[in-house]
Amino acid sequence: MGVNNLTEMHPSGRLAVLVFVLVAAFAVFVDVTRLWVQPITILTIALVGVTGYYAWQDQRMASAMDKQVSATREVDRERQRETQILNVHPLLISEPGNFDLDISNRFLRVPLPIGEDPVLNLTVMVRALADVHDPGSSDGRFAEIAQMGSFPPHSGPIATLNVNPFFRPQNDPDTYDPVWQVIVDHRGSLGQHVIETYDWKIAARLRSDTNQEPWWQLRRLEIVTSVEGAASLIIEFDPA
Repeated sequence: MGVNNLTEMHPSGRLAVLVFVLVAAFAVFVDVTRLWVQPITILTIALVGVTGYYAWQDQRMASAMDKQVSATREVDRERQRETQILNVHPLLISEPGNFDLDISNRFLRVPLPIGEDPVLNLTVMVRALADVHDPGSSDGRFAEIAQMGSFPPHSGPIATLNVNPFFRPQNDPDTYDPVWQVIVDHRGSLGQHVIETYDWKIAARLRSDTNQEPWWQLRRLEIVTSVEGAASLIIEFDPA
C-alpha cells in the first residue's frame, strides 16, 4: 500500500492498519526476544487500544456537536430578539394640550394614538413629587396610574389621571415638582414589553416659559423581549 493511499483512507481504516502494524511489530518483538506471551494477550492489547481510540473520538464528536448546538441556539435567540425589537412601533405620544390639562379640576388627559399594530395591556402613569412622599419609590415620587387595557389598530384611547396631589394647595398653579414623568407601558403582539418614559417640564409649561423648550421629551425607551435569556434594548436620550 502506498503512502498516498494510506493518507487518503478513512480514519477508521487507518486505525485498523495502525493496529495491525503495532500487533505485528509486537509479535516480531516477542519472537526475537523469545518472551512467552499468549496470543490472547496480544489481541487484548489491540482491542483495548481500539476501544480507547474510539472512545476518544466519540468524546471529541460529542463536544463538537454540543458547541454547534449552543451556537445554533444563540443565533436563533438573537434572530428572535431582533424580530421582536423590529416589530415594535413606539407610540411616541405628543405633549398634552391646554384642553387636556384642566387646572381648575386638576386632572390630565393623555391622548394615545394607536398605529398599525394593536397595543396590549396599556398603562399610563404620571410620577412626580406630591404632597406626600411615596416610601416605596426610589426617589420619593408619587404615582398616579391609569390601567387602560388593550386596543386595536388606529384607535385613539385617552387616559385620564388625577394630578391634584402634584399641585400645591393654593390658587395659582404651582407644582411640587418642576418636571413630571409620564410613563406609557404596553405590550406588543409578539409579547414584547415596551416602556416609554417622557419628561414633562410642567413648571415651565404652566409659566409658558419658551426659554426652556422643549417642555416635552422622550427620555427613555426600553424594549424587553419575550425571548428567554435575551438582553433588553434600552435607548436613553440626553435631556434638552
